Amino acid sequence: MTIAPEARTCAAELNVKDLAIGHNGKTLLKHLTFSVPAGSSLAIVGESGCGKSTLLTTLAGLLPALGGELSWRDAQGSVLKHPNSSFVWQQLGLLPWKTVQKNLTLPLLLSQHKIPAADCADRAAAMIEELGLSGLENRWPATLSGGQRQRIALGRALIAQPAVLFMDEPFSALDALRRERLQDFLAGMRRRRPTTMIFVTHDIGEAAFLASDILLLGAGPSRLLEHYANPAWRSSEQCADRDSPEFVESVYHIHNVLRQGVPPDESLHLYSLLLRLCCCFAALAARKRDFRIGHSARSPAGARRLLGCPQRSGIHRSHRSESLPAPHRARTRHCGFLSARRPFGAQQSR
Repeated sequence: MTIAPEARTCAAELNVKDLAIGHNGKTLLKHLTFSVPAGSSLAIVGESGCGKSTLLTTLAGLLPALGGELSWRDAQGSVLKHPNSSFVWQQLGLLPWKTVQKNLTLPLLLSQHKIPAADCADRAAAMIEELGLSGLENRWPATLSGGQRQRIALGRALIAQPAVLFMDEPFSALDALRRERLQDFLAGMRRRRPTTMIFVTHDIGEAAFLASDILLLGAGPSRLLEHYANPAWRSSEQCADRDSPEFVESVYHIHNVLRQGVPPDESLHLYSLLLRLCCCFAALAARKRDFRIGHSARSPAGARRLLGCPQRSGIHRSHRSESLPAPHRARTRHCGFLSARRPFGAQQSR
């Protein structure tokens, strides 16, 4: 299976054929065949224990493959034995005895290319400004918030302009809103710094938002369920649109495959089409109708217009409520703007 190719100058292309992975002599996954063109992104999603992190570390060259072929190529098609790559771990790996600036310059100082110290400082200063952390250059990692430490880890991984970026659940320890902000931040950085990205995540929405292609893995036994080409991913933005019907379709598809443990059959395509139609109609209705609830719901007439109820001219709220028995009048006084509607079973006075 092949992802649609994209021309990238500093990204690397991955080709995998009949790959077998494992550790301690035990095979976890085998017969894996796929390719990741330069500049695209691949997410690895599945249950705990299905081999996600083992596959990631094998692709990164940190674990030897048990069989098959694994090769990298640059933009010109030349074979790369070890592409220039960076890794963002779940624990981030920031050095607590180094300041923000020194954590960022560390990859430059350890690079095979001799970079002058002045250039390292300039690039670190530019990265700090891009990360939105100006003024925190001399702070220690322990004094920063979780989101700030996460941005520093991403900046340190990208400052050396790697051909491949590996990430192992980097946002799993964050709350939902902060995770979304960092996903948007990462997509913006990738637009400015084209690189091939391969990452592991348990978050289905994160995979559908950041990945052009998704490997869905199953457990018991570990196996590849599907190589899914994400229809919601936009190459120009390096991410998907969370409000699009395609994004909703991708999330549903991934969830369904992982839940059932098998790829969905053709009968589920009808549900997918209906889901997309519902999303389209909901978007059109939201644009056409002005839901000013705070203003419209202050009066019974406004509430009836909001609820789509027919208007009843000449009948005042107090007249209707006084004509009702005492239990119904007490009920209508506590119903807020819904008191404009006649309680169930009550007779309207003529």
